[in-house]
Amino acid sequence: MDNVPPVIDSTFPPSGWARIELEPVDIPLEQDDSILLSAIQSVIPGAHGLYYKDEDCKKALKYNGTTGCILKGPPGWNSKPIYVTLGLPYFRIFK
Repeated sequence: MDNVPPVIDSTFPPSGWARIELEPVDIPLEQDDSILLSAIQSVIPGAHGLYYKDEDCKKALKYNGTTGCILKGPPGWNSKPIYVTLGLPYFRIFK
């Protein structure tokens, strides 16, 4: 996929390409402004975590394994787009 053409009009992909998107989802915040990972997984199966982009770098949001919550990062929930990390299912190959 090294030859991906630039998108000129952001509403339509270039000729020969199809754009596939996940729609935005509103997730309720907990009292401490965190988000339950299970709440995300209930609407986005396979969700494994959240991240935001800081320039060209992905910044993962911290997960609290004790509470099952993802903590709000430095930019806040609504200052930058928050993206979902989709995890791969675990497959075990038996021989």
